[in-house]
Amino acid sequence: MDGSHLPLSELAGYRLYYGESDSDRNILIDLEDNSVTEYTITREQDIKSYYTVTTYDVSGIESNHSNTLYK
Repeated sequence: MDGSHLPLSELAGYRLYYGESDSDRNILIDLEDNSVTEYTITREQDIKSYYTVTTYDVSGIESNHSNTLYK
């Protein structure tokens, strides 16, 4: 969270947040595996969604949200 690099051995996982508006990304997927590099979300094509990702370490400290992706 302070901008310093985190050794991979201290990385516990990723959290994916998404929802139908940028201010309401209320769906959370907790990927408790630091080796995950891909994750597929299946949604109806006509639903527009906003996505962000965070990482967290073995102490549970979570990073800031990534830039928002809109699809």
